[in-house]
Amino acid sequence: MQVSLRHSYYNASGNLCPDFAVTPTQESIDLMASLGLLFQQESTGFSVLLDRNQGRNVASGHSSCRVLSYLRAQSRRPSLPEGAWTRLSFTLATKNSMFVNFTSMPIGTSASTGAYYLSNAAVKQSASGEYYLHRGPLKKGTLPLTGPQYPVILQDRAIRQVVAKDVSGKVVICQPAYWWSTTPAGACASPPFDLPAGNGPCCPGPAPDEPGVIWRNPIYLDFSGLPEGKYAIDECDDPEECQPAHSRPEVLYVYSAPSPMFFIDLFFAQPPGVSTGVYPIDPAAGTITPTQYFLDFTHRSTTWNYYIVSTGMPLTDLRIEAASSAPHSVSFTGPSTVTLPNGQRASHFVSDERIALEEQPACRFQLKGKAGGVKTKDGVLMNRLPVASAQQVIPRQPDYATSSTNGSGQSSTSLKNYSDIYVYI
Repeated sequence: MQVSLRHSYYNASGNLCPDFAVTPTQESIDLMASLGLLFQQESTGFSVLLDRNQGRNVASGHSSCRVLSYLRAQSRRPSLPEGAWTRLSFTLATKNSMFVNFTSMPIGTSASTGAYYLSNAAVKQSASGEYYLHRGPLKKGTLPLTGPQYPVILQDRAIRQVVAKDVSGKVVICQPAYWWSTTPAGACASPPFDLPAGNGPCCPGPAPDEPGVIWRNPIYLDFSGLPEGKYAIDECDDPEECQPAHSRPEVLYVYSAPSPMFFIDLFFAQPPGVSTGVYPIDPAAGTITPTQYFLDFTHRSTTWNYYIVSTGMPLTDLRIEAASSAPHSVSFTGPSTVTLPNGQRASHFVSDERIALEEQPACRFQLKGKAGGVKTKDGVLMNRLPVASAQQVIPRQPDYATSSTNGSGQSSTSLKNYSDIYVYI
């Protein structure tokens, strides 16, 4: 399996995205070692490699392939969903502090609070046959990150238990909402769930009306014995069968550092009951198909503000025009005369449309006009205006640089993403 990262911002580098450090989870490291698989970090993605000799065995019809043998053995276990949902998991942490600035995604996205979850169970195929874990702008949809202890504050006393389910829907944590103040001798001698120690013996616990019962609130779910990954948290009011009365947002349990911006699950084979996705292994047929997935990002586009400041002769008849060789023409409204917070007067131009932030900008602009009332050759005062930097993208009101709030951006409810460019001539 291979995951390749691409980003339209890097238009001068073949759209290859070098901005992420990829780390397999510890459970995945152990599993790959036992199956003879090799993880390989690449400059713009990563690969999981199968030993060449195992590949020959598959091609020749021999059964001595550890991956196939493992998956077939898992499918015969009583806990079928656990075995059939066998996967490798990876965290992707950004190495570029400007990534959010130049990527089409919510500008306030922070890896310290949440991460995007992706998997090959939700792969989309393009018209050209490529398989995409994601393609296009990233919308709101990060999952909150949690460490080993996840607190659940209950709002409803009818809730009998709180459970966490893994990606297959299997209950892996169960905690009762009610408990005896003094546990009766022999109570709950054997848990009804096959769960990690400390995650819910006696679940769902005593009934609320039993004598000596207390309400446990908040309830702490202990993820420390579980693999890193995505978990659904449900509050249940049925003590026999947990039908969620209240569902909470899914969470990502991670202990990897630094905090990831993406968490990827790659399932070996198609899980039961799942009709979507693209998988490299078919255990029943005994085939392994090398599979490449793409994670494609889209550049951010912003409204460009040019502030032209004269450092010498007065400038008149100013206008911004696209250079004749530019492939795309963008017009500007202006100029209007504004006073900057430092007291300087400036001619202000605003682009009539949003312009892409790119490694090598496709747009090129000239400043034309007169200096001291004299028209230069072809009227060009500056042949190539500077372009917007990915280091400065701020959601704010249009008059950010000249507002009485000194650029605090607190006085307007209509915010856009702007790039400011100051030109002294």
